Amino acid sequence: MIEQEGIKIESKLVDKKSRITLVTISGYVDQANCHLLQKTIDQCLADECYNLIFDFQHLVYMSSAGWGVLIGEIKRFRENGGDIKLANMGPEIYEIYQMLEFYHIISEYPSVEEALKSFNAFTEMEAFVPLPIETGNDKGVVENE
Repeated sequence: MIEQEGIKIESKLVDKKSRITLVTISGYVDQANCHLLQKTIDQCLADECYNLIFDFQHLVYMSSAGWGVLIGEIKRFRENGGDIKLANMGPEIYEIYQMLEFYHIISEYPSVEEALKSFNAFTEMEAFVPLPIETGNDKGVVENE
C-alpha cells in the first residue's frame, strides 16, 4: 500500500494463473502525486503482473498527469501480452474518459468483476488450439484447414 496526503493506492494479485492485479485508488491523482501511480505500475511490471484492473470506485479526481501515466504505460503491458482495464468510474472521471476519447485506447467496465471476466475470457481464447481435421485422403495425412 502506498499512501500520501490525498491519495491511497493498494494493489493485490487477484488471479494467480493469469497474473491479474487489482489496483485500487482512493482520493485524487494530480501532478504532485502521480509519481506514486507510476511507482505502482513499475512494481507490477517488475513482478511480471501484466494484467491490471484499476478500481476507480473511490477516485474523486484524476488530472491530465494521472491520465498520462496510465495511457503512457499501456504499451509496456501490451508488449508483454497483458493489458490495463478500468472499473467503477464515477461520473466525473467517466466524463473525462469519454471527452478525451480514451475508450479507443483503454477499456472500462462497470465493475471489477466484469473487468476480471474480460481478462479470463481473453486468456481462455488465447489457450484455444484447434484440433486437426482428417481430410480422408488416401495417404493417411492429417491436415488443418
